[in-house]
Amino acid sequence: MESSFHYLMMVNHLRFYKSAYSKLEGTGLTFGQPKVLEYICIHSGCLQKDIAKGYCIEPATVTSLLLRMEAQGLITRVCDNDKRSHRVFPTEKGVAMNQLICQAFKDTEKLAFNGFSEEEILLFSQMQKRINENLCNISDKKQITEERKKKR
Repeated sequence: MESSFHYLMMVNHLRFYKSAYSKLEGTGLTFGQPKVLEYICIHSGCLQKDIAKGYCIEPATVTSLLLRMEAQGLITRVCDNDKRSHRVFPTEKGVAMNQLICQAFKDTEKLAFNGFSEEEILLFSQMQKRINENLCNISDKKQITEERKKKR
């Protein structure tokens, strides 16, 4: 079991995040906020639904994360034309926090790839992207099928 793909993916994911979050201790960030804040800083003015799709999380989870991040002064939400959707922007505090986040993840990546050649890192990243695409295709097809069923 310790060498199965699913086990290694799960354990490496958990260890990576524990390492990165240990570098963010004392920032007040909760699990999930760093990746969402990074997305918002890269895609300033994005819609909440874009964040959900970009990180494969439920819209309700995004709403909950954003409410807390707004209370922390990391983001601002501006009501869009139809009043049901909000555009999300980072504040100065959010941009500064994102710099800490990026450094924590960069340091953790450096630790994770210790002893790997540039070629190995590139190959690993390409393989991860392909796995992601394969799984996203399955997820997207399932979502389309579910939407079709609802329309019937």
